[in-house]
Amino acid sequence: MTPLSESFALPKDYYGQVRRLATSGAGASGVPASSATSNADWDPEGDSAISVSRGLFEMFFFILITILMLSMVSGIIIDTFGSIRDTNLQRQTQLSNFDFISGLPVEDIKKSARRLGAPKGYQDHAANRQYMWDYSSFIYYVQTKKTMDLTGPESTVKTLVERKDHRWIPSSRCMLSERAEAQDVEAEEDEQRAWDKVEARVIATIERSNEKLAKILREQLQHSRGQGRGEEERDLL
Repeated sequence: MTPLSESFALPKDYYGQVRRLATSGAGASGVPASSATSNADWDPEGDSAISVSRGLFEMFFFILITILMLSMVSGIIIDTFGSIRDTNLQRQTQLSNFDFISGLPVEDIKKSARRLGAPKGYQDHAANRQYMWDYSSFIYYVQTKKTMDLTGPESTVKTLVERKDHRWIPSSRCMLSERAEAQDVEAEEDEQRAWDKVEARVIATIERSNEKLAKILREQLQHSRGQGRGEEERDLL
């Protein structure tokens, strides 16, 4: 079996045949003698060396540019998806840890509900009292309703919505938190009143004790004075 290198090997007199063909074909084709001579003087080995070096340069350039471009594109893609992931994570964290309408921390609302004796108070608050889709429906309602048919509060809300003014939304406000705060204030006032009563009782007890002590001292003083006078009278007798 003939080796693969020998199958593609050039004939021994290949370059000589190329020179003779170039020289003989110069007159027939009308090519000037100088051109024919230059073609006859062509050195395929030197040109092959130039082609190899150029091929190596182009391959190196292609690989370098490809690696740089892939690195840049992949870096941009990774950074973009990373920022999108961070934004989504931050949004999910805010939605899970803060109330959508009031913006208050969910834990604070749950603590207020527990102080009021409502273990599921936050679920009721989020589903019935400050349900976000109720606010969205109300905004759509006032925007699509005719101006002449709007009531006073609806007209005010529509004006604020058009101005992008969110003062009509109960931001940082919640009935559970306000009721819990009112209950805490009332409890503090009750405790203060109880302490005031205790203080008043203590003061009254101290005053009565002082009065009794003063009375006892006066009686003892009068008794001692009476005994002193009796002794003086006996001495005089």
